[in-house]
Amino acid sequence: MTAVVVFWSTAPGCASGSASERNVACGAHKVRLAKARKISLDMTLGQIESLLGPPERDVGSGLFVLEWTCTDGTRIHVSAAPNLPTTKPMAVTFSSGK
Repeated sequence: MTAVVVFWSTAPGCASGSASERNVACGAHKVRLAKARKISLDMTLGQIESLLGPPERDVGSGLFVLEWTCTDGTRIHVSAAPNLPTTKPMAVTFSSGK
């Protein structure tokens, strides 16, 4: 199991719900793992969202932890604070969905 965590203050793709809400649903599509593996800590949140699309949800509490699910069930977590398109993530985590 490999993990990558990136923190946002608010999820760029989360248009509804307040940034402080837990498990806020955002996007609903799955991404390909090969595409997700292109994420780096040098990227901004805006660049990550451009690559993967809007996150499915914000699962963070206090810090923003944006989550995407890959087609194979792998989950990607990007943690950042604040959640602005120009913010760089603090951590990125990949975890097995199995």
